[in-house]
Amino acid sequence: MKQRLLFVGALLVLCGIDLVTKSLAFSRVPEFTSPPIVVIDGFFYITHAENDGAMWSLFQGLPAVFWVVVRGGVFGLMLWHVLRQNVYPAWVRIAFLFVLSGALGNLVDNMTGNGRVRDFVTWVFWGWQFPTFNVADSLISVGAVMLALWFLVLEPRKARKAHKAAAA
Repeated sequence: MKQRLLFVGALLVLCGIDLVTKSLAFSRVPEFTSPPIVVIDGFFYITHAENDGAMWSLFQGLPAVFWVVVRGGVFGLMLWHVLRQNVYPAWVRIAFLFVLSGALGNLVDNMTGNGRVRDFVTWVFWGWQFPTFNVADSLISVGAVMLALWFLVLEPRKARKAHKAAAA
């Protein structure tokens, strides 16, 4: 029970960090037409962008209710799964924590921002502008890579070793 409360508490803290950073960025760059804040000229900017689709502006134009239902459903199922499982190593639970925190941050934005998610971080690499994103997108991306590593590489390797040991 204590682990579950700690997990939910950390989830709410990370979600809060996402929402606070979005609010701070949008208070400094209040309009689409506002000039971006130059953090590192030619490399890193704080901008004002809103996205009615998924990460990196994928699937834009779908109704807001679609994203609320999809994000809410996936969030609920994943949270239910993680809270009832106690078989994952700590770092895999952290990966789930990152994905869930980011999903909740973007879900809150969907529900409170006319179906849009606030994005504000812009990186430019050698003249190429990476899609504008937010803290939630970063959490989701890092957590998804960690989960992919676990479920596609490490867990199957562990299962093969156990199968070989049982066969020997």
